[in-house]
Amino acid sequence: MKTKYDRMSKSEKKELYNDFKKEKNVLVSKMNRFNIVLIIGIIYSILAFIYDFFMKKGTLLIVIDIIVFIFCIICFIRFYYIKKDLLNKYAIKRK
Repeated sequence: MKTKYDRMSKSEKKELYNDFKKEKNVLVSKMNRFNIVLIIGIIYSILAFIYDFFMKKGTLLIVIDIIVFIFCIICFIRFYYIKKDLLNKYAIKRK
């Protein structure tokens, strides 16, 4: 089922996000900070995996790198849906 946020046009979504940013500035900064941490975690896990693989480190280190990568991807996807849900609730409230 499509939400109100999904049915909005691209310009309406941008306007809604800008209004949301003005009203809840602290929450938006925390969301952006969390995105940056997740992106750094993904990059780190990829680089660590490449290093461990080519330097023939133990299997345990490779498994840890894969687990960190999967965890960051799952959190990134879940966070996207949380952000979308918050914007949908804000759009309904703003009517």
